[in-house]
Amino acid sequence: MLLLTCVVHDLGMEEFDYISEFPDCLLTQILLNLPTKDSVKTSVLSKRWRNLWLNVPGLRLRTFDFPVFPYPYEEGFVRFMDRFMEFKCRSRLQKFMITYFEHNGYRDRLMELIGTLVDRGIQHLYVYMHTCNRVDFIRQNIYNSKTLVSLKLYNVELKNPEFVVSLPCLKILKLENIFHGEDGPLVVEKLISGCPVLEDLELIRPFDDNVGYGSLTAPKYLRNRDIIGDFLTVISSVRHMIICYSTSKMLYSYSKQLGPIPQFHNLYHLQARFSSSSLQLLPTFLESCPNLKNLIMEFPFEPKNIDFHKVPLSV
Repeated sequence: MLLLTCVVHDLGMEEFDYISEFPDCLLTQILLNLPTKDSVKTSVLSKRWRNLWLNVPGLRLRTFDFPVFPYPYEEGFVRFMDRFMEFKCRSRLQKFMITYFEHNGYRDRLMELIGTLVDRGIQHLYVYMHTCNRVDFIRQNIYNSKTLVSLKLYNVELKNPEFVVSLPCLKILKLENIFHGEDGPLVVEKLISGCPVLEDLELIRPFDDNVGYGSLTAPKYLRNRDIIGDFLTVISSVRHMIICYSTSKMLYSYSKQLGPIPQFHNLYHLQARFSSSSLQLLPTFLESCPNLKNLIMEFPFEPKNIDFHKVPLSV
């Protein structure tokens, strides 16, 4: 049981419960940072707490937190959300975080739910999918939201949208383990291009592992060159960059086969993990970062025979 009681002992003073003195608006903000299943448990603390969790402006859920014997846990999740949405029919959530483990196929119902939350003006949306099959996450209302401030997606499929992406308030975008085939860089480029106030971009394995260049025909080769080149140009204004192992390999392949890396004039902090082959990219990449101030490199091996004479003098 979660205990939210703060009792102070002092000489000559009686015990005082400070938490109970907090206004409801502050208590609901505290509960917002807890998993919803723990927030619900506070309803047994006292009469005042009985329905307080229903006023929390966000949900943090996992589908297997809803066992409804003999039904699958997804059905328990759907029943919970139907009742919650009915209760909150005239209000909107600030945050919705869902870790979805599929068992009997309620993905379409989940996407309908997410669409409804977006239509109601949600600000923070985090979706972590654990499924055997890919989940198409492209929905026009999601990528034309006027209220989304942060969007984090894990293990979903993003197809090339046939509409203009417009996320005027989005400041944080995180994409991890995203499926989108050979259009991957183009899809991510469209997302970033539609976020004029984006401040924090995190890409972890943003492109399918099979997006390579060795077996491409001439048209696909040229198309991938243009897509990745455009993507690099879109992000070339960033000031802080962290490059993982797979991204450094992709950049190395691009620079070796498809063309020069664009200039990153604003980049001042770079943290990168290199493979033995992609490390050869480092001098060339550093030439593209004339204003770099901080450089952190991670190696799974001892680097040898690397020419650092081209490192900018400001580093």
